[in-house]
Amino acid sequence: LTDPGTVGKDLGDISSVLDEAIEEVRKISHNLRPYQLDRLGVTRALQALVKKVDEASTIRFRADLDNVDSYFSADTGIILFRIVQEGITNILKHSGATEANIVLKVGESNIELTIADNGKGISNLSPETQTSGFGLSGIEQRCRMLKGSLSVESGAGKGTTLTVRIPNAVSN
Repeated sequence: LTDPGTVGKDLGDISSVLDEAIEEVRKISHNLRPYQLDRLGVTRALQALVKKVDEASTIRFRADLDNVDSYFSADTGIILFRIVQEGITNILKHSGATEANIVLKVGESNIELTIADNGKGISNLSPETQTSGFGLSGIEQRCRMLKGSLSVESGAGKGTTLTVRIPNAVSN
């Protein structure tokens, strides 16, 4: 038979692991669709994201964002949000930058998003796709979901600039 003291400890361990798993699922589900998108709209959610990253990072992040809420539905707004989020993540992880700028402008025929940093640049860009690694290919795939395009300019020691162009007519 099992020692009652051991059973109690085992149940406590199981309970602790379950609590951790529940908390992890809660975090994952929260991050699937950030609540700010529904509460604030995509423009203000992006402003909040950039501000939060700026405050938590040694990199100086700046944002210059036109209001694009009327151009994006809930479904397409999250795609734009994820593009910016992935661009910021790449800067934080790989750039070695001291400054980064996120600019979102509405033009006559398209919406243009620029994510630029003054970091070390990307040395292994593929000429065919202009991408390197999973992060940029994920951004490129999301651009295609919005019927947009991605261009990447980078050079050793010259930083990196991602430019995303999304046609106005297909953003909704």
